[in-house]
Amino acid sequence: MQQNKNSLITLLSKVKDNRRSCGKRHELIHILVIVILATMSGYEGYRGIESFIDRYEKELISLLNTGRKEAPSLSTVRRVLMGIDFNQLSFAFYKWIKPKVNLRKSEWLNCDGKGIKGTVTGYNHKYQNFVNVVSIYCSRMGVALAAKAMNNKETSEIIVLRELIESLDLKGVILTADAIHCQKKTIALITKQGNDYVLKVKKNQKLLLKKMQAAVETQQAGDMHLDKEMNRGRYEERQVEVYNAPSTLINQWENAKSIIYVKRTSIRKDIKTSTESFYLSSIKLSAKKMAVGIRSHWSIENQLHYVKDVVTREDAVRIKQTNAAGVLALIRNGILNAYRINGHWSIKSAIRKYGGNIPFLLKLLE
Repeated sequence: MQQNKNSLITLLSKVKDNRRSCGKRHELIHILVIVILATMSGYEGYRGIESFIDRYEKELISLLNTGRKEAPSLSTVRRVLMGIDFNQLSFAFYKWIKPKVNLRKSEWLNCDGKGIKGTVTGYNHKYQNFVNVVSIYCSRMGVALAAKAMNNKETSEIIVLRELIESLDLKGVILTADAIHCQKKTIALITKQGNDYVLKVKKNQKLLLKKMQAAVETQQAGDMHLDKEMNRGRYEERQVEVYNAPSTLINQWENAKSIIYVKRTSIRKDIKTSTESFYLSSIKLSAKKMAVGIRSHWSIENQLHYVKDVVTREDAVRIKQTNAAGVLALIRNGILNAYRINGHWSIKSAIRKYGGNIPFLLKLLE
């Protein structure tokens, strides 16, 4: 299994194997590649991976040059997924995908967390516990650059996103995130690393929201843009207005330069609804560019989270152990990346066409 130095397999081979050497029969890299190939072929969960190994065992042993007469057992795969260092694995995926994306100056990157339904415990409690995976997504390329898993009762998405941003060498990009991440420490970190932000503001920052609403009511917009769209029986208008951030905000929120006001009006079956949203940003762009950038944030929901739920059936997999669930979620991000950077945007079609074609799938990991 010869690979170039920048291939995913080569980078994964550098991940530390935390298993004891005594009794170890299969190399960590072979187990990881088998799990990735199974996921790329549409096999999900422990039993799905086991079925994949049973079906393609001889071919896997031959193509991966495992040096064994048998493929790893389900119990071996389970122990590896539960014990592997998530951060090292995530960094390997990041090092592989970043050069292929070729980030542009002022590239819009979307940050968001996704809870894994199959990991939920305490359904009857007010505060449920579950595994959440926070990702940074490039909508232009349709790839997830990086991810970090967390247990909902052990830490918060706010802290995890900060840790994720701090661990990466991103510079000169624009990060978008939901209102939960409109925090002074998060903004300070983004700015310190030489990046910009466009963050939604809600009532979790009541004083900030009031000041932004007052600025919109008293100032004249520096620029305006209106989008109109008819889609599946729904007519929608999105009016975007850009305002200068007042001095009261600039002094309190690092590098704050503009306020973006978005009014969405939709009509379906003669029923009209309207919503208003406010965004705080460290950049000054035209209203049209802001409209495109803000809307790109929905890509992480539509192109990543939705695809993982519907196509790879992430929420249906009943693996509750935090590390294993997080690792498999990270691998699902990786297989979306592998297919899309090679021109296969529809993951469902790609799995249907190439699932089980081991030689072809190995080429996608180069």
